[in-house]
Amino acid sequence: MLRTSTEVMREFLTLHHQHERHKMNTLEITREATEHEKKFCKDSAFYTWDASEHTHTATVTFGERTIRIFTDGEMRIHLWESKEARERGDSPEVIRYSDGLVENGIDTDTKLHQADHDERIEWINNSWFDLYAYGEGIEDGWLNSVQHDLDEAILQASALIEDDEFWKEVK
Repeated sequence: MLRTSTEVMREFLTLHHQHERHKMNTLEITREATEHEKKFCKDSAFYTWDASEHTHTATVTFGERTIRIFTDGEMRIHLWESKEARERGDSPEVIRYSDGLVENGIDTDTKLHQADHDERIEWINNSWFDLYAYGEGIEDGWLNSVQHDLDEAILQASALIEDDEFWKEVK
């Protein structure tokens, strides 16, 4: 399995930003990922572990504000050994979770995109990252901000969490 208790580490990136009221707030980004995942696995397909509920993947906090990033959606990929096997009508390997990709030699974004480019993959369902705001006064924190790359989701959450006008609309 890709994740083990000894491989998983917490990543804390801290940047300091000056708040409008001249108070110092800290932008903190927290995610659990192996070194391999941090370097080579940004696609949501590598963070899909359960089809029945969304999986918490990262958290961005800024003062009292929190945005959590979840891997949402059901993944179903049909994978063939080759384009020719697909064209012959061979039965595909059905992949529903991240470990199925790794078991089939697809353990990086590059390999995933290459398999797709080589027409070895048929995407039936795909997962995605979605952002949710949490905090006092927030009833429905779904931000309707869908990303397929974890770094892009973190950047989007970081921009939104510091935007005072946007945050007023969330509450």
